[in-house]
Amino acid sequence: MSSLTASNPQIAVKFGKYELLKRLAVGGMAELWLATDTERGESVVIKKILPHLATDPRFLKMFLDEARIAAQLHHPNIIQIHDLGKLDDVIYIVMEYVEGLDLRQLMSSEAAHGRTIPYATAAYIVSKVCAGLS
Repeated sequence: MSSLTASNPQIAVKFGKYELLKRLAVGGMAELWLATDTERGESVVIKKILPHLATDPRFLKMFLDEARIAAQLHHPNIIQIHDLGKLDDVIYIVMEYVEGLDLRQLMSSEAAHGRTIPYATAAYIVSKVCAGLS
């Protein structure tokens, strides 16, 4: 399996029935990819456990527990899980893709203009998070 590189981000890479289009983020446990489900023709996000953690039973359990718990949650304010799988020793979760700014991007944009998120907007965002958690 080939990988996308910073020098050639325009080429989609096949990953099972998906095509990886762009790496969105890397965290301490996993990386997120914007992808296309080639069978359904829709955009999705694929969360892949980092290779050095894939053999660590503790991290593997946490990753799989996250997928199992998230798959049981159904609310408009919670991303839906479409698939959980393993391909070439890569364990991954396929999730719904929601287009738009995330909270970090919104806060960074406001800070770049010397502003903070207005209280009413912050309260609205928090109310939607709480609705999903309830």
